[in-house]
Amino acid sequence: MMLETNLEIRRLSEVFQSHEPEIMKRLKKSGEKLVTTLENFNLTVNLGVVGVTRQSKSSNFETSQDIRAETAFRDTASTFENFNLVIFVDEAQNTPVSNSSKSVVNCLHHGIKGISLIAAFFGLSDTKQALRQCGLWRFPDERVVTLNTLSYEDSRSAIQSVFDAYDFNVPDQAKWVNELAELSQGWPQHINSVAVAAEQIIHETGGGIQPNLLQSAITVAQERKNDYYASRLDACSGKPWVYKKLAEAAEENDGVLARFEIDKLTETSQEKDQSIDDFITNALHAGVLMELRKLPKHYKIPIPSFGDYLRELSH
Repeated sequence: MMLETNLEIRRLSEVFQSHEPEIMKRLKKSGEKLVTTLENFNLTVNLGVVGVTRQSKSSNFETSQDIRAETAFRDTASTFENFNLVIFVDEAQNTPVSNSSKSVVNCLHHGIKGISLIAAFFGLSDTKQALRQCGLWRFPDERVVTLNTLSYEDSRSAIQSVFDAYDFNVPDQAKWVNELAELSQGWPQHINSVAVAAEQIIHETGGGIQPNLLQSAITVAQERKNDYYASRLDACSGKPWVYKKLAEAAEENDGVLARFEIDKLTETSQEKDQSIDDFITNALHAGVLMELRKLPKHYKIPIPSFGDYLRELSH
């Protein structure tokens, strides 16, 4: 954290080198003080086997003793008394279920007296279940958001911004942006892929957007999408034909599959040591399935073209 903070301070100094606003000076000063204080505490929060530990700086070797998360938060409370903190926890669906995890999650959720703290958890559609296992059972509806694909207009705007950044401003630009936005289907990963594919084709041809090159860009973009799907499928625990069956069944059921339907479709293909729960968890983590927020135990393939890719598999 110290390294990243110093880099940000250096970046801000370069940006505001001619006229540094007073608020930036105060921010830098506060940041330096905070980092110095935390460095003296040198607290390590480990959600693995060791638990939450306090590292010693007084010797050449590391020593540690188990302490409660509440103690760590309490001891640092005075350091954060003038700060409003937002803790972002990414990949929260992978939070290990352990006593130390439960203790830390509880502190992040309820906060500690003296610390103005809000925790934001980000993860796949089984994140709530993972957090429940760590002790969080009540999720205020207005604070739980399911991220979906972007609208066509938002996708178009994102791709347009890439064209603007590279100054690709010629008459045929609108057609390129429209077709690439449609190809992306609003999936952030694909928006990036199709934009990069277009930039690659345009750059290789000297920066001119010519009508006959659009199909080349679309071909490259589609290849990038397929590579993404292949990597997702490679992360799956089952055989490819299993997911092909799921995609075919989903198409026949308005895109939605109930848990018992997935169980029935996969019962002959599951490994002996893999339960239906493990199969679904793996499919969620691989991005093949997504649980519907308003219809528990029901799932869909989050990207329409992913379903097309699975149904077109030859095996």
